[in-house]
Amino acid sequence: MLGFLVRMKKSQLQHEAVTKILTSSEFSRCNIAKKLLEYLYQATQSGEVLKETTIAMDVFGKDASFNPSDDPIVRVHIHNLRRKLQTYYLTEGQNDRVRLEIPKGRYHVQFVEAKPLNSKSPLTAKVFLILNVILFVTLLTSVILSRLPHSNRSGGIHGERLVSRSSPFWGDLFSNQRPIQVVLGNQFFFLEGPPSYPYKISRISSINSAPELSRYLAEKRDTSKYIIPYKPELFEKEILLSLQYLLPSLFLNRAQFELKASSELTWQDLEGNNILYIGTNKTLGILGSLLSEMHIRSDVRPHRVIVHYGTSSDCVQVHKPLGTSFTGPRMDYVLIYKLPGPNLSGCIMIFSCTDNAGVLQSVKTLTDPVLSKAIFEKVVKKHGHIPRYFEMLLEVSSMSRTGFKTTYLESFEICPDIDLVKPPEE
Repeated sequence: MLGFLVRMKKSQLQHEAVTKILTSSEFSRCNIAKKLLEYLYQATQSGEVLKETTIAMDVFGKDASFNPSDDPIVRVHIHNLRRKLQTYYLTEGQNDRVRLEIPKGRYHVQFVEAKPLNSKSPLTAKVFLILNVILFVTLLTSVILSRLPHSNRSGGIHGERLVSRSSPFWGDLFSNQRPIQVVLGNQFFFLEGPPSYPYKISRISSINSAPELSRYLAEKRDTSKYIIPYKPELFEKEILLSLQYLLPSLFLNRAQFELKASSELTWQDLEGNNILYIGTNKTLGILGSLLSEMHIRSDVRPHRVIVHYGTSSDCVQVHKPLGTSFTGPRMDYVLIYKLPGPNLSGCIMIFSCTDNAGVLQSVKTLTDPVLSKAIFEKVVKKHGHIPRYFEMLLEVSSMSRTGFKTTYLESFEICPDIDLVKPPEE
């Protein structure tokens, strides 16, 4: 009796899994894929061993003269069905516990149980512990400062690091009614393997979001394994530590803000929010598409920053980062952009670096009126003022555990009516 109940429960779960697939947006408008999947499922349930000729006649209306050697219609649609299942499990079905697959070379379905991902890995737990500590300390500091008389807030270490609404550099983030999305550059990983455990954790530097992964899979056309995004976002600690210099100003300026991973940023976010990005050149995501025509650009392979002074290939200057060890010389480059948002509304500010240490030091410097004074003086010397919209290149260097030094290298003014074009894939 117990065995019968177990089989009944298993059959019910499988039926629910198939129903969920057939009613998904991936399958809802594709009648051929739905018909073929239902047919394979019913045949598997009844124990029927299908042949290519049988499928051609029952599903595609072929007659008894059908020859698989001359007509690949069944193989083509089975291949397309595997691709659609792969896309489904990448999107709507990524949390399904029971998964359906069609083994290669076979014409039946099989069900496997996908084990839940362990989102509480030691690395993820450490990242969230750091983030929570930063948020707690920052909030406590902000509450204490907010209770001080206004005249006392401008003095002392904490007061000196507050960003003012009147700042020509930062002011646009606070001067309109839009909420601020603080976008943290995260490493986008994905899991690949059979539907059952174990998965292999992988990363490709050119893939930084689920849509980019989906497009990559469509081009690769590999249906031999399932690939799904790795859910816990992974951030470098320097990215998180940068928040300690930003959050007090956000709190005390009463800004409405939220934190977001760069891999989850969409064009709709850019249209409805002010954006403040903190991360590396590798994790820009859709923000990278806004920078392709700038004077200051970055390459990932090879890792370098190129400053374009004209249209000729001779009018360029190349900067290469140096070292990643804390015991030797290090040189990092930070690319800072301030742009109007889509449709010339809102503000987009980007802190993008070649190495994580650079972004931490540059945020620390530019949120401190004392430390940033020398940099802003050089900007004013070149342009006569601090441009509302600009691109800037800073060099962050250190030697054998000494403190970091931030140096201004170059800046360009950006036209205030620049037209940000939505990427075609978005």
